[in-house]
Amino acid sequence: MSNTAEEIKIRFRDDLISSQLIETESSGLLAVSGGIDSVVMAYLFAQVRDNFKLTLAIAHFNHSLRGEESDADEDFVKDLAKALGMPFFSEKWTSSERGNWEERAREARYSFLNKTRQQLGYDWIATAHHADDQAETLLMRLVEGSGYRGLRGISERNGKVVRPLLKFSKAEFTHYAGENEISFREDSSNQDTRFRRNRIRENILPQIKKLNPHFSQTAQRTASNMVEIAEWVEEHLHDLYGRAVSVSDNGLIQIDEKALKEVSSFLQKELVREVVNENDLPWRGHVWNNLNHFLEKATIGDIMVLPGDCKILKDRDRFLVMQETDFDDLNAFQLDIATPVSLKVRGHNFTMDLTKEPTFSSDGATEFIDFDQLDHGSLHLRLWQAGDRMVPLGMSGHKKVSDILVDAKVDRFSKMSQYVLTSGHEIVWLCGLRLNNKFKVTSSTSSVARLNWSHTERPEAH
Repeated sequence: MSNTAEEIKIRFRDDLISSQLIETESSGLLAVSGGIDSVVMAYLFAQVRDNFKLTLAIAHFNHSLRGEESDADEDFVKDLAKALGMPFFSEKWTSSERGNWEERAREARYSFLNKTRQQLGYDWIATAHHADDQAETLLMRLVEGSGYRGLRGISERNGKVVRPLLKFSKAEFTHYAGENEISFREDSSNQDTRFRRNRIRENILPQIKKLNPHFSQTAQRTASNMVEIAEWVEEHLHDLYGRAVSVSDNGLIQIDEKALKEVSSFLQKELVREVVNENDLPWRGHVWNNLNHFLEKATIGDIMVLPGDCKILKDRDRFLVMQETDFDDLNAFQLDIATPVSLKVRGHNFTMDLTKEPTFSSDGATEFIDFDQLDHGSLHLRLWQAGDRMVPLGMSGHKKVSDILVDAKVDRFSKMSQYVLTSGHEIVWLCGLRLNNKFKVTSSTSSVARLNWSHTERPEAH
């Protein structure tokens, strides 16, 4: 640990150089609350400003949590910015909503910081997270049952946000402020143990530091190790993704079971998470346990619900993943001879236009119909329903759509997202599968419409 304020300043400057968190002649917005951490950060940046030829400004977010105290914090930071010769920006926020105040306040704070940075055209935002914050974060995530992703802790860089103080302890800030006679604000809400982080800070971390006085540095090393592990996992996941993940004929994401079973159960679960695209949201321990059991024991037709409104289905030699989306199951549109129809539906594209030269093929994604046979009022594109019937092309009698899907060996997920195009009370097309015989093109057809039902592009590995 640095012993003097001058040594802390030198180490701060050297860390900025070695970490390459900021570039010379860049511009940065310093997030300052008025507490000792962010105030010391502002002074440190002011001391190295000329070394790096920096353009700096201070931003303060008033949470309005403590009434006049909060307003006094804002006034204090405004005066600090003036004393340091930096422009000052602030925003006041209030919220009457109940539940998870910490998360909503965090989102509002970063929204303000990002908006201000963009308006100024600045390069980066600096926050004053330090080694003790890192220790608290790791403890919180251990309590939550977080995996290696969560134990990466607070990163030094996240997009435009940099955290240059992660290698410094709270005690060093106290020493620096005392030696330089720097004043700061005490936030009484930091002792409010209704907030989970405060309970860890006040009740748990001091007990751990009795066992290991250097626990904050230990936590930082652990986080760094987890970052290296994450990089290794990402490299192997990228390779596995390319071999195992594709899009099915019905537009669903599919994972090849054989390729999946060639790797460890750890990578299997990580791949599913990658496909579901929930990298920024921690999964609870029970989710990992249930997924592990599902991948090992699931039989054809079994479904597991995953975070993020996703489901995974075991289907023969593959697993299928379906993302639930907010979509109106009934899309209606007026027939318009001059204007082609184009709709996006649950990972599919539906188009209809008139053509003079139909080109028939065995590709079920494209069909041609007798336009004049349609009910010239409106067409509807909707999910199929129990009891739906149609006369398949080449047949004379009606057949249940459910039976057609069974005969075509359509998996359970695809059945859930199977659409039909209707005209009046009749099914024109079981999209991508079968055409109604009534609407086929014949020698007497004078007006032909082309229908297309295609899935979106294959997802890319992250």
